[in-house]
Amino acid sequence: MSVHAVSVLAALLVVLSGTAVGGVPLELQTTGAYAVVTENSVHTPVETVRLGETSVDVSATSPHDGYEPLNVTVVAPADEAVRVELFDANGDRRTALTPSADGTVSIPTDALSSGTYYIAVRAEGQIRAAERAVVSRHDVTFSAIESASTADELRFRIGIIPGGDIPYRDVEVVATDGTDEVVVSATEVRLGLYEATVDRTSLPPGEHAVYARLVGRPGPYVGMSDAVAVTVEGEASQEGQSVTTGTVTDVATEDAESLSTTDGVGVTTTRFPETGVVLLLALLLAGGVMYRVRRRR
Repeated sequence: MSVHAVSVLAALLVVLSGTAVGGVPLELQTTGAYAVVTENSVHTPVETVRLGETSVDVSATSPHDGYEPLNVTVVAPADEAVRVELFDANGDRRTALTPSADGTVSIPTDALSSGTYYIAVRAEGQIRAAERAVVSRHDVTFSAIESASTADELRFRIGIIPGGDIPYRDVEVVATDGTDEVVVSATEVRLGLYEATVDRTSLPPGEHAVYARLVGRPGPYVGMSDAVAVTVEGEASQEGQSVTTGTVTDVATEDAESLSTTDGVGVTTTRFPETGVVLLLALLLAGGVMYRVRRRR
């Protein structure tokens, strides 16, 4: 089988599963035939935000390096003239750009401080889709702690190198399945190093995205790590039943590796890969909803 055929088959499997690479369900990443696509997006509970004069449902968040341009790909119907707009946390528009012929656009971040922003695609005068973007000059790393994780608790470590613009007042770890989320505060163990514990029993069986975020002082979120996918296997304990806990023998730090426990409850963690190219190919195979975006004249 050729490499091209394998690539097409992989994209087709994404379409059939209804889930985009990176943990963002395809149907929630798009609004009709419109979508904002960025790398390392995390599917989050739906939140309605006010962008200008429009109320928009947002269900994805992605981290961005404040020292690099914010790269976006727009999905829209054929020959649709669209604009990509960037809004700040107050819902005020900061910039508007026209995508190139292939639907991509790079938003400069030089004038942006660390903080929460919203990337929106506008067509025919209306905002059609939007995604939250956490732009940060703080360097945030996130990993699981192998020796401290058990069948009942998942332990995580966060490393932070401050970027020097907007300070943060708290560090949180978020575990979300896209519908609900569990948020715990991290504890500083030494300068720039934090740890947090997520109660496994608070997570229903299934896949969850887990990541760290920095709460600003003042303002909303001023930093976000890449996410890891945590798959909780097995049923939660019920009244009258007991669950025997065990010791985690392995923890994934790259790709898909398994955490095995002595009670048979397994947790698999996977780092989210980049989403853009595969998602676009999947959309194309799903019915031609991805088209080249015409420049606004």
